[in-house]
Amino acid sequence: MISKRLLSNIAVAAIAILISVLVLELYARIFLTVDYFSLSKEVSEVDKAVHGKYIVYDEVLGFVPGPGWRGRNGRYGFQNGSEYYMTAEDGISDIIILGDSIIQSRDLEHSLKYLLRGIRFRVWNAGVGGYNTIQEAYYLLKYIKINPDMIILGFCLNDFTPSMTIIPDSFGKKRCARLLFEPLGSVNPVLFRHSALYRFLKVRLMHLPTNEGLYTPASVVNNRRIVKTGLEMINQYCLERKIPFIVLIYPYLEVYSKEDEAWLKQAFLSVTEILEELKIKYLDLHQAYGQGDLRKFKRSLHDRIHPNMLGEFIAGRELIGKFYPEFGLTKEAAQKIASATYSEYEKYNPHD
Repeated sequence: MISKRLLSNIAVAAIAILISVLVLELYARIFLTVDYFSLSKEVSEVDKAVHGKYIVYDEVLGFVPGPGWRGRNGRYGFQNGSEYYMTAEDGISDIIILGDSIIQSRDLEHSLKYLLRGIRFRVWNAGVGGYNTIQEAYYLLKYIKINPDMIILGFCLNDFTPSMTIIPDSFGKKRCARLLFEPLGSVNPVLFRHSALYRFLKVRLMHLPTNEGLYTPASVVNNRRIVKTGLEMINQYCLERKIPFIVLIYPYLEVYSKEDEAWLKQAFLSVTEILEELKIKYLDLHQAYGQGDLRKFKRSLHDRIHPNMLGEFIAGRELIGKFYPEFGLTKEAAQKIASATYSEYEKYNPHD
């Protein structure tokens, strides 16, 4: 039996610890404040989306689609008017495509709709521009409420960069910035938001990149764990529901400089190692696009990230051809889809 003296000592110790923590918290709030903007790189081109409430702050994900993202432009990232699907229907397979602006652009969505036309599929586009893999995983768990039959993730090699978030600048104005540290998956969001002491210690304990910048082999290696965590979360979601999970790896559509080649090679090596380790199925679009000049797949002259309609048509056709059992298709049906030509697809007018 515990003596009263021992209980009294435990109570006194607990109170002393609580008072110490409160004093340290007060000290941190006064003297150890964290200037988020000094630990970030401003993403000024996204500010218009912030001010138009196209994206709004979220304490876990950094930002989510806001009230400006509605109607036929999509709800909570479903860019294809899929709010009009509303209810499930027997015998129809629902495919969710996760990703960033590559997916949000809708070209892969349109490609799959065309290739799967006449077959009972619905394609839900959940691409959110600016997201990385860990944000896409949290978005799936927190905001997507339907029960899919398959998940496809579009992975861009720049997903090894830290998350973007909405934070106030030194004038109190809300701006979009890419943090120089990656909080998602590394912190308790509630404590990080409300405790100055916790926030200060976490930021100091996290790795901050060197002056070489975010697009370096070292930065890829430093953020490898966060990418792996995101892929693990999505994979676990699919395993629990016994549904297929497939990753599309998108290349940069450019002739690489020596600097780009170094970090892009490290990014590709890292993501393929993670996918192999987790036994996640994937399609490498470097191979699907062939050994020629990848610039022919660029959407515009200065855009080396987003594929054009041809690139996404090939992506969709190769995806179905390689993973037709996961789509529930016969080999014969897959071969028919594989015979589709781009010239035919160019005449396709997708219905939203």
